[in-house]
Amino acid sequence: HCTGHMSATKGFVSGGRYSSYYNSVHSRTITDTGSWTDYGDLSDTIYEGCAMGTRTTMIVCKVSQSARTNNIDQVDMTSAGNATNWGDMLAETNQASAGGCDTVGIIHMRDNGGGNDAIKLDKLSFASAGNATSFGDRITSQTEGGVCGDDVRVIMYGGNTGGYQDQISTLTYASGDTDDPHNGDGGISHN
Repeated sequence: HCTGHMSATKGFVSGGRYSSYYNSVHSRTITDTGSWTDYGDLSDTIYEGCAMGTRTTMIVCKVSQSARTNNIDQVDMTSAGNATNWGDMLAETNQASAGGCDTVGIIHMRDNGGGNDAIKLDKLSFASAGNATSFGDRITSQTEGGVCGDDVRVIMYGGNTGGYQDQISTLTYASGDTDDPHNGDGGISHN
């Protein structure tokens, strides 16, 4: 349940759970087969989270299994040290997935116990730290899905709507519109 991201030369993992919750950030040179080294700490322990960011900054949306949160941390991937506050998501959540490109990130599939909140999309501009803004809604409400992004769009896949789903949909950064979901090969989840 840890969160991962990478720069051009290093891989990073943060938070997670193994008999207790963690707030540590560890790094390792991508070409190295050695051990992970301590890089710093997030501002709080997290159960899981989602990471995205630029070539120099990892953005971690922190998710707690025991209590909903909306905190977003940033980690400077060029210099070891503790995370600092980036801003807040629009709602407290215990589930979120995120993806993006070097300039924008999309946070989706959040669940704050309010039912239809699992269709909400948040947007972060990486130009400067700040709170998320609304980026519209998904066509279908689902939790526990995954996301990946390139320079044009994010792809949202899998999830749970009372049973694991095999739907795949895309969203362009320019329009904020999602297409109709397409079926995959079977139900999948990020868990």
